[in-house]
Amino acid sequence: MTEWTQGVAESLYPTLVQTLPRLGIQFSTSQWETLDGFVRLLLERNAQVNLTGADSREELEVRHLLDSFTVAPLLPDDGSVIDIGSGGGLPALPLAIFRPSLSFTLVEATGKKAQFIAATAQALGLPNVRVVNQRAEILGQSWEYRQRFDLVLARAIASLPVLAELMLPFARLLGTAVAMKKGAVDEEIAAARKAISVCGGELQAVQSIAVSELLPDHQLIVLEKVGATPSRYPRRPGIPQRQPIH
Repeated sequence: MTEWTQGVAESLYPTLVQTLPRLGIQFSTSQWETLDGFVRLLLERNAQVNLTGADSREELEVRHLLDSFTVAPLLPDDGSVIDIGSGGGLPALPLAIFRPSLSFTLVEATGKKAQFIAATAQALGLPNVRVVNQRAEILGQSWEYRQRFDLVLARAIASLPVLAELMLPFARLLGTAVAMKKGAVDEEIAAARKAISVCGGELQAVQSIAVSELLPDHQLIVLEKVGATPSRYPRRPGIPQRQPIH
C-alpha cells in the first residue's frame, strides 16, 4: 500500500485498517479504492432504496463491511461462492473485492436491489461477480445452481431451520454453508437439527469471530454438506418460512 493510500484508508476506514489483518486480509491500493467506490455507490443508492439501513460511512464500516469480512477465513482456496439474499451486496461484494480469483454468485429476489448489485459490480469492474434476481427456493431447484457451490453464505435473512433448507441445496458434496448470526443461537440450532440433517447437512462448528469486541454476539454457524439434498427441497416459495422443517 502506498503512503497516500495508507493515509486515505486510515482516515476513511480506521477500524478496517486496524482489524482486517486479524482476519488475514491485506488490501492493495486498487482494492481500497474499489471498496471505497462500493461504499460511495451504496450510500448514494441507499438514500433512494433501503439497502442496508445505514446512512453513513462510519455506520457501514463496522456494522456491514467488517461484519462481511468476518467470513473471509472460511473462503475456499479456489472455486465458487453463492450469497443468498444479498440485499445491497453484503457480504459478497466486499469479499469479491478481496478475493478476485473466486467466483461469486449473488442471489437477490427484490428487483431494485438486484439491479443495484449488478450495476455496482459492473461499475467497480468485478468480473468475478454474477447477480441473479430470483427466489432461493426456485433457484435451488435449478440444476444450473443446485449442488454446485463450494461455499454458501447467508447473512441474517431467516431463522436457521429456514436457512438450512434454503442454503444446503446449493452446496456441493463436502461443501460448506455458513449462516452469519447475532445473539444466542443454541435454541435456534436445536430447532434446526432436523432441517440440517434432512437437507444433507451436518453441524460442523459454531465459531466466534476474531473481532468479537467490535461485533459482540456475532457468530458463524458452519454446516458441512455430507449428503445429497432430497429433490423436494427447497420447497415452493414461502413454504420454508411458513412451515419450517421440525
